[in-house]
Amino acid sequence: MTFRGIQLNRTVTFGIRFICAGAKYVAAQYLAAKYVAALLILAALCSVARADSQMQESSEQLGDEQFQQVYQLPVWIDSVVSTCNWKTDGGSGFVRVIRTTESFGHGLYLQWVRYGIAGGEAKAVSTVVVEELWHDLSVRFEMPTAEFGKGYCQLNSMAESTSSELRYELILKVGAPGKYQLDVVRHLKSGN
Repeated sequence: MTFRGIQLNRTVTFGIRFICAGAKYVAAQYLAAKYVAALLILAALCSVARADSQMQESSEQLGDEQFQQVYQLPVWIDSVVSTCNWKTDGGSGFVRVIRTTESFGHGLYLQWVRYGIAGGEAKAVSTVVVEELWHDLSVRFEMPTAEFGKGYCQLNSMAESTSSELRYELILKVGAPGKYQLDVVRHLKSGN
């Protein structure tokens, strides 16, 4: 074997071949390790993407069910707020105040929701319509705000007649499931 015009003996030639073969082997091992590492990283990314896709699909399925229920919510439900914690021997929970838009003005529903036991699902245990707003008063009113008293929650709201400029203060005392008391204070002058 000659290298740049120099005749190399067998030992040197063997050594060079050995070094080159070793270098090729090392290079092959380096590249193999590099590719193996790349393949491992790619496999890990694929499994993460697959797990993320499965989580997204399951959350989309859950989201689709919830979305469908919310999408089908009647348009006459104007506002909903959860407030007024309650407690009885049978459980505890909160009250949902649901304002509706009606031909005569606003309607109002109260819904008592009981908390689930040990992380169980919450459940509506009583829903009532505030009849006085349907039969006695035709008003539009602000969403009530809550004040808490001993053993009850008081919801306060200002209202205006749909047929005149009379204004009212609505005071709604909410108690145990299904129980409420509505007091109406009439303001003689509009703007008060």
